Amino acid sequence: MPAGTDRVAVELLAADMADADIFLGGGTIPSDATLIAASTTSGSDEFINLDLPAPGAYWVVIQNWESSDQTFTTPDAYRLAIGVVPGQDAGNLTVVGPEPGATEYPVGLVYDLTGSPAGAVWYGTLALGGGNDAPDEFGYVQVTIVREADDVTIAVSSPLLEPGDTVGYTVTVAANVTGVDLAYDLSVTVPSGLVVTPASVTGGGTVTGQTIVWDDVPVAAGGSAVVLEYTATVAADAPAGTATTTVTHTTSDPFAVPVQASADVVIDPPMLQPVAPKRLFDTRPTEPQGAITVAQHTYGGDDVLRVNLLGVAGIGGGDVAAVALNVTAVDPAGPGYVTVYPCSAQRPLVSNINFQGPGAYPNAVIAPLSTDGELCLYSKVQTHLIADVVGWFPAGAGIGTVAPERLFDTRTTEPHGSIQVPKASIGGEGKILKVKVAGVSGVPATGAAAVALNVTAVNPVAAGYVTVYPCNADRPLVSNINYSGPGVYPNAVLTPLSADGEVCFYSKADTDLIADVNAWFPADGDFGPLDPVRLFDTRITEPSGVIAVDKRQYGGDASILTVKVTGVGGVPLDGVGMVSLNVTAVDPTGPGYVTVFPCGVRPVVSNVNFAGPGVYPNAVLTPVSENGEVCFYSKVPTDLIADVNGWFAAP
Repeated sequence: MPAGTDRVAVELLAADMADADIFLGGGTIPSDATLIAASTTSGSDEFINLDLPAPGAYWVVIQNWESSDQTFTTPDAYRLAIGVVPGQDAGNLTVVGPEPGATEYPVGLVYDLTGSPAGAVWYGTLALGGGNDAPDEFGYVQVTIVREADDVTIAVSSPLLEPGDTVGYTVTVAANVTGVDLAYDLSVTVPSGLVVTPASVTGGGTVTGQTIVWDDVPVAAGGSAVVLEYTATVAADAPAGTATTTVTHTTSDPFAVPVQASADVVIDPPMLQPVAPKRLFDTRPTEPQGAITVAQHTYGGDDVLRVNLLGVAGIGGGDVAAVALNVTAVDPAGPGYVTVYPCSAQRPLVSNINFQGPGAYPNAVIAPLSTDGELCLYSKVQTHLIADVVGWFPAGAGIGTVAPERLFDTRTTEPHGSIQVPKASIGGEGKILKVKVAGVSGVPATGAAAVALNVTAVNPVAAGYVTVYPCNADRPLVSNINYSGPGVYPNAVLTPLSADGEVCFYSKADTDLIADVNAWFPADGDFGPLDPVRLFDTRITEPSGVIAVDKRQYGGDASILTVKVTGVGGVPLDGVGMVSLNVTAVDPTGPGYVTVFPCGVRPVVSNVNFAGPGVYPNAVLTPVSENGEVCFYSKVPTDLIADVNGWFAAP
């Protein structure tokens, strides 16, 4: 106890004991000889006060009169307050009263305990005297102040929200215990991204922009608490993160210290917002425009196609991080490639589509957008371009977009990417390429569950395929790229990472490989990466996948293949918005295309394009129908194969 202490208070505020006692003594060892004071009522409401204690050490003992648990496995629970009141003024308690001379001399205590939590207890003393010369001649009054709950609070019906959700807010003015009628003026500040429904505001509040105001809310002395309510909707382009709503108030109580109340919600947009597949544009003058009007001619070289995607075809109007597209190069003038990139960035040295001359060359692309929503498409040679959209990623929604960058290139004539690999072709079980993707090219060293790649097989020596998979898993019987011999064969790949961030690349025949990265997905996000699984194979010569389908070719409106993809291959039965597939058309009877869609009305888009007999794979992100189905349409008869490697949660 420091010298000059006015008083010490010891109080048992709460206890799980029916009869508890407290004892206060001097020194460091409890004993009858050093006991100074005790509180031993028949219950547990115990209090000791000691005025002007001598400086030095003191002890406090709590006794359970009915005895504690004798096995000593369940300790007694209690809440004990010890208040040491200094002799000097602490500056947080003020006395107000009438001018001297009054017969009765009521006094008021004004205190400011801002920052104290509800339930905190403060102890003090008040000196009474006849003047400045004798400020304490009448003695001292003990003061105990309990910090009750705030008189104005705000609560929210749900702390975790997504765009489109409606949330309820409740502002409560506590019951009036002052003994006089009070009136409150309240102002709520609504954070950006939340839109108040004016008709939902109770109690006569008015809405102006992001502010709700209630004036002169009456709270009668001794009356009940007043409850005010409203609802708000999360805007489609609401920023991800914590959104704090605050309420401030003033009151007619002259001694009140207003405290600002607040309520937080976390806006966590779904990782991928699926849209009904729709054509964005088609540069061919013989075809209709899509959702975006573009100059219909070939593009190549310095003639870069630039489009703004915000607010079109179901894409959000702001804060869009990336879009999921299927991009097709049609009848290029010669060998080359297409690069898709955000227009605000320098064109990266990567490729999304590779081609060898006239024909149709599709590929799935997860493309980051510039901050103003623009996307650029560059082609090395003149070509027509088509783009279809299947979904978009809100900013901060759990996708890590990176500037597209080359990870590696095994060709001896080309430079390394961000990962140095042996400059040699791979092929067969003895030459599986293992690379650590975590920690390079913008992919974090920890916390990434999967990556979005564009993988290209260059000049394979024979027909075969490439499989991309996490190295800690057995190589699955699926294909990401199919090839028929020398040439350039690209495909988009969403692949899980192993626990240590590695990806393995297997090729049936010797081939060079190139890999570019354009995004990564966090382990705690809405993307569920799967070890690749074959869903089905319609070829009569091959085994079925996990879904049994009729073994035949499919083609035309009368022969659409419908499969239920939820509940199989690791895809959950419920809560799925989209699936990530690799779809392959095998030996179509002529030129045409495949459309993958969530059943219902077939959209005018293409996911796989083909020129006749052969093997034509492509990565596909597709929404699923309400009952978990996906439909596969082909313009001409063809066999179909589908492998699944991931799924996205429904918004």
